[in-house]
Amino acid sequence: MTVVSDTTAITTLLKAGHIDLLAQLFDHVIIPQAVEDELLAFHTSLPEFVHQHPVAQGVRRLPGTESLGRGEAEAILLAKKLNASLMLRRTVAVLDSSRADAARGLARESRRRLQPA
Repeated sequence: MTVVSDTTAITTLLKAGHIDLLAQLFDHVIIPQAVEDELLAFHTSLPEFVHQHPVAQGVRRLPGTESLGRGEAEAILLAKKLNASLMLRRTVAVLDSSRADAARGLARESRRRLQPA
């Protein structure tokens, strides 16, 4: 399964100390260079299962992404280019309906773990 992420999904789980949720669900998560740059501005390193994948040089933004940040716009473009099954943003966008159960499981587990004790 191909999973692409923007900055928000990964940085939120890193800050909360629950990045292991993604590792448990996915063998690897792919990010564009802009997302890697944004993450490394606030975190000293990235988890081993997060892999940077280049977006083709000179490729313009997709229509409708002009108001988004560079990381989010590149992640959407990369997800489309790789025909990703899932796109992790503030919420999980299911791009392949056969992967909907994994997305729902991630959301449930995230809510459970982030509940105050």
